[in-house]
Amino acid sequence: ETLRSFDVPVLLLPGNHDPLSAASVYRSPEFLANRPEHVVVVDSGEPLLLADGTVEVVGVPLESRDTVDDLVGRACTGLPLREPGSPVRVVVAHGVVDALDPDRDAVGTIRLAEVEQALAAGLADYVALGDRHSTKAVGTTGRIWYAGTPLVTDYRDTDPNNVLLVEIAGAGAPPAVTPHRIGTWNFLRRDFDVNGPDEVEAVAAWLD
Repeated sequence: ETLRSFDVPVLLLPGNHDPLSAASVYRSPEFLANRPEHVVVVDSGEPLLLADGTVEVVGVPLESRDTVDDLVGRACTGLPLREPGSPVRVVVAHGVVDALDPDRDAVGTIRLAEVEQALAAGLADYVALGDRHSTKAVGTTGRIWYAGTPLVTDYRDTDPNNVLLVEIAGAGAPPAVTPHRIGTWNFLRRDFDVNGPDEVEAVAAWLD
């Protein structure tokens, strides 16, 4: 019902919590019967042409919770070369980049070097990643970002509550990325030594 009120295209990318498996909500009769026309599930790597044809989205949907390959690197290096005047190309994907993963040898980790090579070759203009709950740019290109969650989820989140506005003037142009804070919740932790009524009152006052 909320998405029905939007007047812009909405793309839903299946990730590790909602993979495009046989049991996916995106395959359910209820979803299929009620999905507004402007809400599109990115269910393959086929390019999606948006708006007036000036933006092309290439998705990397997950079909299972765990992956055994770098699907993002493979998708980026497999993109076709573009002709002059081609649409802006945005890759949307979900996963952990090896530069941020303690287990850099994990089989499903996104290899940052491969993604950056594809960007340097002009195969894409921007890579929008999901998985981290904090807003963060990755690498040195300024073209790879985690938007983070629009609402904080944990004490460990360092920069949540944001969405990203990404503006790209044309194919090959550098993106201007602007975080916008929309979430208002915070996770706060404080320790108290409670040895009497006054300390109990201090706890109550802090909670208030």
